[in-house]
Amino acid sequence: MSLIIVQHGNCQRVKVGTDFVQRNGTHFILNGKPHYVNGFNSYWLMIFASDPSTRYKVTSTFQQASKYGLNLGRTWAYNDGDYKALQISPGSYDENVFRVTFNFLISSI
Repeated sequence: MSLIIVQHGNCQRVKVGTDFVQRNGTHFILNGKPHYVNGFNSYWLMIFASDPSTRYKVTSTFQQASKYGLNLGRTWAYNDGDYKALQISPGSYDENVFRVTFNFLISSI
């Protein structure tokens, strides 16, 4: 199972090992072999991951996805509003919510 995380801002090119999905032209490669992506979109993963009482829904989603052969999950990095908000005001982010939530998401994969 993979999780796509898109970061806005400074990006650096890094050398990756063979255990990371890479591309060769228009094809994905994993460990030197063709890799086929079969995934799902879930806007709510961050919202449920930010609350310990609903994290089981995230874990269950990843387990079900894996059971049905899905190998990629895509989510949004947002949770606006009053409760466990990532963006607490325009342009201002709660780094603790971001760190704790994404640590949980990554460890759940």
